[in-house]
Amino acid sequence: MTQEALTLLDEDFRWSMDDLFPLYLYVVLRARIRNLGSEVSLIEDLMDPHLQHGEDGLMFTTLKACYIQIQREKTT
Repeated sequence: MTQEALTLLDEDFRWSMDDLFPLYLYVVLRARIRNLGSEVSLIEDLMDPHLQHGEDGLMFTTLKACYIQIQREKTT
């Protein structure tokens, strides 16, 4: 997503959570991943600690937030 955004926009483009979260939510919902909670837990357990503070950590946190949002919307 970042590569595509950089080609369409200027070189100084940075993702904000306001831009990133709805896009992630759309992609996660369209993917229809079975057992998404298990997949998120597995990634969290196996992720190297040094990856948690960079772009990969942000992307994982956003994925986890999508999962939580989906769970909340299912119950209401």
